[in-house]
Amino acid sequence: MDIHLSRAFSRLKFDQDILLLTAILIFLLIFALIPDQDVSVYHCYANVFWHGGQILSDPTQSWCKTFVTHSSPAPLHTLPAEYPILALGIFSLPLLFSFLPYGLSFTFLLCLIIAKLFFHVRFHISKNAGFLFLICVFLSASTIGDRYDLIPSICVLLSLIAAEKKAFSRSYFFLALATLLKIYPFILFLPLFLEEQKQWKKKPLFFWKRYRLLGLTLVSFGASLLVAALLSGGNAFGFAQYMFSRPLQIESVSTSFLWLLSLIHQFSFCVTFAYGSLGISATHAASCVPLSSSVPVIGITILAAITFVVGISIAAVRLHKNRWTIMQTTIALLLLTLCTSKVLSPQYFIWLIPLVVWDRKRKPFWTGLCLLILFLTAIIHPWLYLALPQQHTDPQQTTGELLFFTIVLLRNLTLLTATILWYRMPLIVRAPK
Repeated sequence: MDIHLSRAFSRLKFDQDILLLTAILIFLLIFALIPDQDVSVYHCYANVFWHGGQILSDPTQSWCKTFVTHSSPAPLHTLPAEYPILALGIFSLPLLFSFLPYGLSFTFLLCLIIAKLFFHVRFHISKNAGFLFLICVFLSASTIGDRYDLIPSICVLLSLIAAEKKAFSRSYFFLALATLLKIYPFILFLPLFLEEQKQWKKKPLFFWKRYRLLGLTLVSFGASLLVAALLSGGNAFGFAQYMFSRPLQIESVSTSFLWLLSLIHQFSFCVTFAYGSLGISATHAASCVPLSSSVPVIGITILAAITFVVGISIAAVRLHKNRWTIMQTTIALLLLTLCTSKVLSPQYFIWLIPLVVWDRKRKPFWTGLCLLILFLTAIIHPWLYLALPQQHTDPQQTTGELLFFTIVLLRNLTLLTATILWYRMPLIVRAPK
């Protein structure tokens, strides 16, 4: 044991990267002292779950102090409305450090994870990969320290590493864990299942081992929903209902195209606050109306849905025919999800960071596009959000909103370009470690 420790310390040299890591972590901890909307919601859910109370089902509110009541003294009563059940465990961990403010202890735990991931990348991949990771963390500083999206993204990475080693039991476990933390990894079961089937090529289609791990995973999901139903009084699918009912978010790719359409066509929309973020509604007769009644929005939504289905089909066929690796397919599906989702929050780009750093054998131009996306997102949040007026009206009427939508459009066009280039990439096999 002493030999291993001495070797580890002998490899740890305090060079520029170590100093940069230290500076970034200190900056994240200082940034955590600023009150944050999402962290307040995390704190709210943890307190209400463990200490009793109810959360009012008003999706237009987001600060926990505005919708928490303590009319119900029963503990273990209310689950998060927009997060899977296991996310509550992440929200509850900072409560163990009651001597620290919740936001600071939450960021401190994430800083430990960031440091661990950095040293793993530095020692087991390359020093350049470690530096790339630090740059990505720095550009994501406004969200990576006070959002928990890094944790499910690491679980996704561990799942892919296990799949590359043909350790599919471990791969399904980590991917199920990621899905119970954040709903987006659910789509990644398709490439994992296709990758697993390659070892059963000579077996019949209905060979039971083909579907064993997928079946066990579905059973575990069913058990988690059952637990959620018991704890929340039957509202096991609350997080799914929350996501489906949300309007188009102000940073989504679809919104950028609608904004362009509003500049050249008789179409305008309102910027409204709902479901904990800024969304858009169509304007009609000087009032905001639901977007479902707008023809341009219906067209954009249908186009996004078709693009999503076609993109999934192309990625699945390429993986099945060994033209892509599972890592390539996963990155493609995540890029596709970001491009077609009606909600595109700044922290969603954290999903890509561990994969981009790990799958480093790519063209420098594509990696540069990823860094440009993170850079533009860092400008958008929080700085350009501060330029938005307090009264959200037609985006053409104020300079602040014009600048905001212009930068968001540039970021989204860069995202689309990175996605198209990724789909044009040939197979690049990376030997598993």
